[in-house]
Amino acid sequence: MAACGIVAASVGLAAVAFCSSPVRQQVASRAGPSRSDLLRTSIPVVLTSGGIAVQPASAEVITVIRPEPGKEYPLMWNGDPNDFIIGKIGDGLQTRTGKEYISRLVYVKPGGYAMAQGAKIGDELVYLFFKGEQQAYGVEQKGITEVSLRAAEDEDAEVKRKIAGTEGTAYLVLKARAVVQPGEEAPKFELPCVFPAVGNESQGKIGQCSMNQAIGNGKSAVLFFRPGIRFSGGDTMELKMLRKLKPTFEALGINFATVSSDRSFKAQRQGKAYGVNYPMVVDEEARIANEYGAVVNLDNIGAATDRMTFIVGPDGLVQRVYAGVGWTVTKQRMAGHLADVVKAVGGDRDKAYETAMPKEMTVGDAINIAKKAAGLNAEKKIDEAIEEVPAEEITKLKKSMAAAKNVEVAA
Repeated sequence: MAACGIVAASVGLAAVAFCSSPVRQQVASRAGPSRSDLLRTSIPVVLTSGGIAVQPASAEVITVIRPEPGKEYPLMWNGDPNDFIIGKIGDGLQTRTGKEYISRLVYVKPGGYAMAQGAKIGDELVYLFFKGEQQAYGVEQKGITEVSLRAAEDEDAEVKRKIAGTEGTAYLVLKARAVVQPGEEAPKFELPCVFPAVGNESQGKIGQCSMNQAIGNGKSAVLFFRPGIRFSGGDTMELKMLRKLKPTFEALGINFATVSSDRSFKAQRQGKAYGVNYPMVVDEEARIANEYGAVVNLDNIGAATDRMTFIVGPDGLVQRVYAGVGWTVTKQRMAGHLADVVKAVGGDRDKAYETAMPKEMTVGDAINIAKKAAGLNAEKKIDEAIEEVPAEEITKLKKSMAAAKNVEVAA
């Protein structure tokens, strides 16, 4: 009968359960686990409250310890394309290699094989390898790297294409992150908050807000973690779209707030500039972002708030996690994400998307903006100048603007 045990992987990897012959297990215990040892995870597994229970044929139960955040661990592919989904971060910016663009798990099937091996939403993809490769686990040559996969338009489909038909022999190496999972208690907080300006106020006032306030009176709450004013790529766009969707969330009985590491006066400035009509939580040290797992450590900058969204029920438990919103996003992707959130809390996705999306600018809009910028006294001159423009030039302008509508540009 095969003996089973747990080995603590070398080079900082997580503990992994495996079954082997007694002789093989003795060798592993003397020399440390070889790659082949780490690949011997083909036994049935089930999720337990204390960890991952491994149920070999001998009816022994072994607990696999989930790795600490930052540690790598192998996830064996079992052939089910719906077992997990890898989210592409960056929205078309395939050449970017920063830590904020590392692809990650955005869905893990409840009770599925990936979950039973310890995989969680938010864990980052590092590379792929296949059983039978000769190089040692963890050395410089790491098979198919995440960066090389990042260039694919649909990274999830590309990963599963490469590992199709290799059930039990293909492995994803993932890096654990501490993202709060659905069903877990949402970390509580009480932090400074910039509230919407009211009446004749020129800008919002700073007060205190807490999770208990957000889910008070039996309401659910949505927390939109965002990088903040220091970073481009969708921050102001998210603020403006949420402003438009405020009535939608109110009608659904949902409270929401954004969370960033911006300082209070910067949040006030943004609130005034974009007419923010909802609370902006000030998490200067990214402490709450860290507790939710919505933080990324950037080179030469340090900890920054990652763009993630959490739906929290009135019981204080996390209902939904969106870990792959994207550091840099197009307006289409941002509007789509916010529409998904609205749908998740009982709203109409199509209407939410239409509400959030910026109105497409027409030639007439551009002319009116030019008039406004030039001043009312200049309107007549502008009209006269337009009349002198050849018709073919107007046609070219209209075609150029129509083509521009189909080009996605990151904010």
